[in-house]
Amino acid sequence: MQQTGAVPDEHGHEMTSGAATTILSALRSGGVEVVVSGGWAVDALLGEQTRPHGALDVWLPARQFDRLVATLADIGLDRLYPWGDDRPWNFVLHDGGSLRVDLHVYEPVDASLFHYGSAVGGD
Repeated sequence: MQQTGAVPDEHGHEMTSGAATTILSALRSGGVEVVVSGGWAVDALLGEQTRPHGALDVWLPARQFDRLVATLADIGLDRLYPWGDDRPWNFVLHDGGSLRVDLHVYEPVDASLFHYGSAVGGD
């Protein structure tokens, strides 16, 4: 993917295409099934980086959660990065440096539906 003069995001952090590739390669090697979303998903479709990214957004089924955590810990992504909107099903993991994953965990309901978020209180 071509990178276009990226600068750090508003928090002074930049997730490079190389860092995103490192994370996705580790997940693939660990047998973790994820779907990339957010800015990196758009840039992958366009074939170039269009703006700086602070994290790699990934979605995964809850049954893969333990495998994901173990795989990310193996590459140093073993800390929570507190955001104001953290939820048990959506939070950021980081390595204390350049690697960050904005994690979205869901439960498949059937072949065409999934549940994301809390069933209690509608959040």
